[in-house]
Amino acid sequence: MKTSDSSCSVEQTQAAKIEPPPLLTREPDTQRKTPEVYFNMQEGVLKISGRSLHENSLEYYAPLLHWLGEWVNIADKVTHPVTVSFYIEYFNTTSSKMLYEFMKKLVMLNLKGVDVTIKWYYEDDDMLEAGEDYRDLIKLPFTLIEYIQ
Repeated sequence: MKTSDSSCSVEQTQAAKIEPPPLLTREPDTQRKTPEVYFNMQEGVLKISGRSLHENSLEYYAPLLHWLGEWVNIADKVTHPVTVSFYIEYFNTTSSKMLYEFMKKLVMLNLKGVDVTIKWYYEDDDMLEAGEDYRDLIKLPFTLIEYIQ
C-alpha cells in the first residue's frame, strides 16, 4: 500500500525581493514644520531640505527610513554612487534623532558596497555645529558647505 506524505509534496518557494520605487518625494507642509524630500536612487541623489519641526518625527520619517532600508536590502541593485544633501534650516531634538537613524542606514548601504557621500549645507553656526556632530558620528565622506540663500 502506497502512502503519501503531503509535507513532502509541498513546494517551497522563496519570496522574490521586490524592488522599492526608485523615486520618493515629499513636499513640505504649509506650516513649514516638515522638510522637502527628494530621493531618486536611479540618479543616486537624495535631498532633504527645509525645517524639521514635526511634533512626531517618527511618524514623518518612518516611511523615509523604510524606503532607504529597502534599498539597503537590495544594495546590489544600486549601481552608482549616492550623494545625500542636507539643506536643513533648523530641526528639533526628535528630528535630530531621526536624521541620525537615516544616516546610520546610509552607513549600512555603504557597508554593502555602495559609495555614499554626505553634503551638509548650513547657513548659521548652529547648523554648522550640528553638521560637525553628525560628521564625527557617521564614518562616511562628509562635507560641510556654507551657503547663503
